[in-house]
Amino acid sequence: MKPFFRTLSVLLITGLSIACAGRNEKAIPVAISDAVVFTPESAEAKELAAYNPLFTKLFDYLQTHRLDTMQAGRYEIDGDRLFLMLNINELKAQEDAPLEVHDRYYDLQIALRIDETFGLSRRSACKAPRGEMNTEADILFFDDQPERYVTLRPGEAILLSPEMAHAPLIGEGEQFKAVFKILRE
Repeated sequence: MKPFFRTLSVLLITGLSIACAGRNEKAIPVAISDAVVFTPESAEAKELAAYNPLFTKLFDYLQTHRLDTMQAGRYEIDGDRLFLMLNINELKAQEDAPLEVHDRYYDLQIALRIDETFGLSRRSACKAPRGEMNTEADILFFDDQPERYVTLRPGEAILLSPEMAHAPLIGEGEQFKAVFKILRE
């Protein structure tokens, strides 16, 4: 089977230090910039894999599966530690897309069909939560406005750490997208 991605364009939005529930964790070793294009064999991919071995499994999966030909649904790669959700969603206006954060998982989101815009803010800048963290779903929404926006083209991805609040699904039309959930280890 021919892989969907030979080169994965990734916009790394991760933050330089990662904290969860008051404990300070090690920083992701990849040099953070607005855009890093890499292959699963690249130095950047190897650094991510050294930081968290689940990234190796994710890159292996991307090399052996054509995401654009798969059906919507959940695909377990390593149980609840690493899984893929292929979703079909209607995109929405900026004002209808709330910021969200996760405590337990990184998100690697890939636009597969059309352009998709993301609102982004540092989690520490978000001051207006909508209630409490839903620990079962690992999600908390905010009413804050994003600090900036980025747009992914089909085949581009964004890696989001728990320190980055994000408002996905902004735009017009129906999106087919991949969301990989990578457990923080």
